[in-house]
Amino acid sequence: MIPTPTRFTEIDQQLTWLGLNQEGQPFSEPKNANNVVLEAPVTHPGGRVTRVGTRILGLGEVRMTGPLEIMPTSVQTYVSGVHFYSDREPWLVQIPAAGHVVFLGCVFEKGPTAPMSLVPANGQCYVNVLAGGAASFVACVFQGVPAVGGLIVNNQGAAINVGIVGCSNRTGQAHGAVTMVFEI
Repeated sequence: MIPTPTRFTEIDQQLTWLGLNQEGQPFSEPKNANNVVLEAPVTHPGGRVTRVGTRILGLGEVRMTGPLEIMPTSVQTYVSGVHFYSDREPWLVQIPAAGHVVFLGCVFEKGPTAPMSLVPANGQCYVNVLAGGAASFVACVFQGVPAVGGLIVNNQGAAINVGIVGCSNRTGQAHGAVTMVFEI
C-alpha cells in the first residue's frame, strides 16, 4: 500500500508526538535539565547541547553533518548511535573544559577534504576536548581518511580525562593524549 499525502501528514504528526527530530531539524532542549533527544534515522545539521544531563539517542541510521558543540553549561551529556560526518568542519564534536560526555556506539568520520592538524591548539581533529573536559568512547568507530594527517581525539588536558574502550580506529591516524583500554 502506497501512503497518500494525508497519510504522510499523519505519520509526521505521530513522529512529532513521539518527540523524534526529523530530517534537517536541529534538536531542542525544552527542559532545564535531563532532556532526551530522539534523532530519527535521517540527516541532521548538528547543534549545541546547552543543558545538564541531555541524552541524544540515534534511532537507526542517524547522520549528523554539522558540528556538535557541547556548551560549558551542559555536563553529563550522553550520545548514542549517531554517525558524525563532515568534510569541511575543523571538528565533529567539541567538549568544553567543564563538559563530561559519554559516546556509545557512535561513528566519527571525516571526508578527504576535511581540515586536520597535528598541532593540538588548532583543534582540527575529529573530537576536540578542551583542557579540563572529559569524554568516554565505548564501542565507537573512527573512520575516513582525510588528505592531511592529524589527531583523531585531540585531548588538550590530562590523558586520564579521555578514555577509549573497545573502539575501532580505521583512519590510520593517532589519538592525542588519551587512556586506551582496547582498540582494534
